Amino acid sequence: MPVLGGIWSPPMLTAGDPDALAQVLAISKTWRLALEPQLARDDRGERLRDALRELDEVTFTFTDGEDDGLEVLLAGAALPVKRLDPIPGGRPRYNVGGLKVAPGWSGPRDEATLVIGDAALDRREWSALEAFAVGSCAPVLEGLAAGQEDSLVLLEPFLDRLDAILWRSFRAGLGRSVPVFSAELEPYRELRPQSSFSDARELETYLCGRGYWSYVDSYRGCEGSQESCPGAPRIFLVGGARIGLPEPDVGLSERCPELVGRDYAAEIRALAVNASLDAARNVSLEWSVLAHRLGLFSEVHAALEDICVPRRRRFSDAVIDETRRRAEALGGLLGSSDHEARGARWVLESGSFDVVGIGRVTQLARFAEVGLNREIRAQARGLREWVFAAARCRHPSGELPLAVLAVLAGKVSFLGYFYEEELVCADLPPLRGRGDAAEECDVLGLDSRAAEEAAAPGATAASRRGQR
Repeated sequence: MPVLGGIWSPPMLTAGDPDALAQVLAISKTWRLALEPQLARDDRGERLRDALRELDEVTFTFTDGEDDGLEVLLAGAALPVKRLDPIPGGRPRYNVGGLKVAPGWSGPRDEATLVIGDAALDRREWSALEAFAVGSCAPVLEGLAAGQEDSLVLLEPFLDRLDAILWRSFRAGLGRSVPVFSAELEPYRELRPQSSFSDARELETYLCGRGYWSYVDSYRGCEGSQESCPGAPRIFLVGGARIGLPEPDVGLSERCPELVGRDYAAEIRALAVNASLDAARNVSLEWSVLAHRLGLFSEVHAALEDICVPRRRRFSDAVIDETRRRAEALGGLLGSSDHEARGARWVLESGSFDVVGIGRVTQLARFAEVGLNREIRAQARGLREWVFAAARCRHPSGELPLAVLAVLAGKVSFLGYFYEEELVCADLPPLRGRGDAAEECDVLGLDSRAAEEAAAPGATAASRRGQR
């Protein structure tokens, strides 16, 4: 298991480029700061001034914002949202467009003025812009993906053995049952028009019988096949190790057993349960512990996936360091040589779960996790909870940014949009650093095209085992 380390951090959404604002501030040693009233209230104005001074050591004088604020400056003109071409550093910058200082603006034309207020933008137009974020989870996700693939190489022979035991037992049961079931359901094989039924109950009974016939027919010929059929029970590594049955969806209702007089699907499901018992009695518990741990990769990935969705928030350097430390420790648990099987066992347990490329799978049995594996699950969930609790200055992603305009020599020379927390967040400095197009975490190391191919012949071992 590679170290889940590297330089990474949970992504923080960004609307602008503080370095571009710093370059503008460097033009003059003194600036007038005009804040709209809602920004000037309480201590927000002072905090905003202090944040700007961290970008460049300049002197600010405040105005009351009533006569030279954003609304008066633009005289109702719409703010443009056109971005400049991508620039080194990956943070968005904006085109001033045709913005001009309105004749009624009372600010002096010969004094550098920074005007800040809430951006009155069309929300749909703003939301349509490509999102950018500071921070990336790529290194830790790549480490997890590499660990998954390496582990699968080690475990594949064991997983194949368990599948073979399941198939051998299930096939024997099919050989006894399918011919009998097929003969009993033969009357439902023929397609009949709706008009041929005397009442609704007769039609419903036929549809149930037809569904059962399709269900049983999907296993026809499997009893003589050496290769496992697509609908056979097998092991899946989703949130642990489970044995599941990918049943055909034939639209059976709860009334079908009563109407037809026999629940053929339940009886085939029972064959799969018996096969699960055979497999549980004939495979190594120590290797099962490792298979279950590999199945926990999906739990770890789910936690990282949620952590890594770009959001409006801030993190201190100390929090980022601790997040990395916890992830690295989690990787150490995943790669531990401890595979003690004391108290471990396979248990029959019904239910269902989802598998990428297959859909809903009926659960037959699961592996009851033991000490270290239980700790891995708890640590993965704890990592997610830690990151969400440690995030500061959280805001809904749908909120609009601040607009920052610089007036120099009587002209609007700079337009920037910034989420408030990018500039002002408790004792944190303005959010600087490289930004990148914000994308949600993808399937462990797979791009969208690879994910689509996961269910195709030649798919990766991870996708065949139901892993994400």
